[in-house]
Amino acid sequence: MDKGTCVAAGCVRPARIKALCNAHYLRKRRYGDPLGSAPKRTMLERFESKIVRRESGCWEWSGAHFQTTGYAIFNVPSPKDGRWRPATAHRIGYQLFVGPIPDGLNIDHLCRNRGCVNPAHLEPVQQRTNMLRGDAPSAISVRTNRCQRGHEFTPQNTHVRIRNGKPKRDCRECVRERDRARNKTEKRRAQHRAAYWRRKAIASE
Repeated sequence: MDKGTCVAAGCVRPARIKALCNAHYLRKRRYGDPLGSAPKRTMLERFESKIVRRESGCWEWSGAHFQTTGYAIFNVPSPKDGRWRPATAHRIGYQLFVGPIPDGLNIDHLCRNRGCVNPAHLEPVQQRTNMLRGDAPSAISVRTNRCQRGHEFTPQNTHVRIRNGKPKRDCRECVRERDRARNKTEKRRAQHRAAYWRRKAIASE
């Protein structure tokens, strides 16, 4: 039985349920009006809908995270073309709740939780300060004044070289250990080569 076309204004699709097409019927069920739509939320409302407040004080992000870094993702419109682009949620949260981020500064997580967007746990700092507060081997080395293998950086045990225009410390004891291991490997290879040629000489006799 033909039910005619949808009675919603401007719609020419065939009616399915209660004189409405499927799309307008679902809109009426959801919003109370066949022509209704979801109310537009402000950026702050969108941001707060993704926050889960923990007892520790962290505001855990319930949305997506960058797989490589673990930082939370919040989509914002690009000022150039208006397209939605992913941005780090903790930087957006700091700007929403505190204010603009000073030029040249990074946002550091004082709680060391990369998924936290609580502005009370965020602090704008220099990149070097942010790096030294982290758990990277280089940061630990600077804080403890020891290399990755635990050797102390004394004046006698430290060699400074320039890398990419910046000074870099090398542990002399680590260099000696690498040299000893390399020499041992080369000696073993030389023995294997000598044994190979001896066997080959004996086989040819």
